[in-house]
Amino acid sequence: MRKLLLAFSILVGSMAGLLSPSAVKAATCTTYCSAPDACGYVCCYKQCCNGRCVILDCAPPPICDFNN
Repeated sequence: MRKLLLAFSILVGSMAGLLSPSAVKAATCTTYCSAPDACGYVCCYKQCCNGRCVILDCAPPPICDFNN
């Protein structure tokens, strides 16, 4: 009886391992940014991770003599 119970628990344990969800892979992200302006300010306006994109808000550029 003990051998049957042991065999059954091994079988159930191996089935649970096969049916468990796979590990989630790390997100692949791409960030889209503008080219630097004359003062070196860069605006990143969109980020996409695994097919889902988020629009990012750009802060106004800092005061710079070249921006005027």
